Amino acid sequence: MLAPPLVAGDQYFETFGEGRKVGGMKRALCHSLFAARAGFFLPHLGNSRVFAGHLFLLLITLFAATASGQWTAFNDCIRSTGDATSANATSWTINDDDLTNHTGLLKDIDTGANTSAQVAFTMDMAKGLQVSQTAGGAGPFAGTDAHAVFDGFVDLSGRLVYYGDFGWYVDIEFTGLDPDKKYSLVGTAIREKDYADRESLFTLSGHISAVNNSSAGVVFQDETTTILLAGENDEPGTGFVVRWDEIKVADDGGGTGSFTIRAQASDYTNSLPTNDNDYGKAYPFGGFMLQELTDDTQTCPRGDVDGDCIVGISDLMIVAGDWLNSGIMPANIDGQGNVDGDDLAILADDWGKNAQTGSLEVIIDDPIPAGAQWQIVGDSLWHDSGDIVESLIVGEHTVTFSNVADWNKPADRPVQIAYNDTTTINDSYTQNTGSVQVTISGTIPAGAQWRVDTGVWRNSGTTASGIPVGSHTITFKD
Repeated sequence: MLAPPLVAGDQYFETFGEGRKVGGMKRALCHSLFAARAGFFLPHLGNSRVFAGHLFLLLITLFAATASGQWTAFNDCIRSTGDATSANATSWTINDDDLTNHTGLLKDIDTGANTSAQVAFTMDMAKGLQVSQTAGGAGPFAGTDAHAVFDGFVDLSGRLVYYGDFGWYVDIEFTGLDPDKKYSLVGTAIREKDYADRESLFTLSGHISAVNNSSAGVVFQDETTTILLAGENDEPGTGFVVRWDEIKVADDGGGTGSFTIRAQASDYTNSLPTNDNDYGKAYPFGGFMLQELTDDTQTCPRGDVDGDCIVGISDLMIVAGDWLNSGIMPANIDGQGNVDGDDLAILADDWGKNAQTGSLEVIIDDPIPAGAQWQIVGDSLWHDSGDIVESLIVGEHTVTFSNVADWNKPADRPVQIAYNDTTTINDSYTQNTGSVQVTISGTIPAGAQWRVDTGVWRNSGTTASGIPVGSHTITFKD
């Protein structure tokens, strides 16, 4: 959530040229500084350099707050009696057989507790949505994307939500989402028969930004759409999913946001001859997963407009350059209307944040003694050889190694962490050693020698060096 305002009330700032007001900027503002700057008039707001210069003096007094929390929720869109869907998965849906369970809260799959996210299914009631009565679906093949996501959580076998009359669609709206977090949405549809012309078109809308990470085997994908073939999506080498990650939503004015996913037949399927058995037919989701991502996954602040994970002058200049322009663009941070004071307020909340991070991998070369581990100075966690630590702030860190009895540990060493990259270093332990000298007393018969363990044979009075500390066996040649 955003930090509470220090300026009480629904206060508006003074005019910023041409009589326009920057509304809704209820943020932590040093009132005395603002009073000194208030009322300045910019005859030409399009002069972004002048605009940015004045705004900079205001922005330095603003602060940000952090967000928290993570959950994963699953929904089975067509439950069957006795199926293997998890008890903590919800079953919200809409179809010709079920018009009453179309909206409600999603549940945390781990705890069963309600999340803040609510879903609402809607469809064209005149077109309808048929369902199979006994079978039609199938479980995904092991090793596929769909199996990796849904196995053990949503049983996709059994009944299936079908299509409706030509022109059918079904929308799933997700509301109650946190604008300060990001979300992942994964869904799939599986029809056990081969219907190569029944293409399902899924369209994401109402969001600010997202990354389409649908399976490589889908028919088509771009920024906001994915086309999936449900037919035989249970076969080896299929199990394709529709997936968007890093979904950001706009604040709807009440501190939450939303987005919508629509399922319908693709243009290709709708353009088939009207007497074709596949004309206008395709399949919506049989199940989906929604995941709220933690803060360490959301690497860049919302106010990062230029994509470098640092909120500063370059971001401000982009906002100033697009001031009062409308549409989907980086400067329209909240995704609402024009680039205006609400977007500026988000940027101000994040002003000065540097969230550039990288990763570190440390490999301890053989031989690796029992108990050998490494640690980043300042962090309490110890790591094994080959572990990768993510989300480290860019810059210099120091790696230290654990003490192991009878071994010399590597020296502490500095490492440089680069933005969006993994730094790998190698180091090794060396075992403490000593020497052994054996003297054979009395008359020494010809050929008399000794050795340590299975080492080389040695004459009386010679010294064996570099022997690892510990117990060893001395043997004599017969």
